[in-house]
Amino acid sequence: AALSEARKFSVVSRSLEEAAQNLGSAEEAIVTWQCLLDALRVRDCHEMEVWLEQARGLGLQIPSEVHVVLAQLRRRKDLEQRLQFALEACDPELLAEVVGEAERGGIGDTALAREAAVRMVALASGRCARPASSAVPR
Repeated sequence: AALSEARKFSVVSRSLEEAAQNLGSAEEAIVTWQCLLDALRVRDCHEMEVWLEQARGLGLQIPSEVHVVLAQLRRRKDLEQRLQFALEACDPELLAEVVGEAERGGIGDTALAREAAVRMVALASGRCARPASSAVPR
């Protein structure tokens, strides 16, 4: 916008135009990397995917480690969803399977995994009380 204004009043050198374009591209790349880093910090795989797509569109080289972290976050999210489903279903076999996967996947110490393990014990003793958070209205 500033260059367009300047062109109205005088000749703008080609080197100045190129420098302004390069500065704009660099700024866009920096913002993209910062947003990707923010998404990584909060472990938001959807935001990471958005900013990775933006980075690819800008032609930025994405470190392979970023893709590894994204795959891990997707697996973790999938396990958390499966744990929640197993809790709501009160299915002892599914609970045992998913709790085992959570432990192998390194999320066995989360509140959700601990709740699922407690529920497995409750089911083994013949009771399955649904927590208030997953109670279904009748």
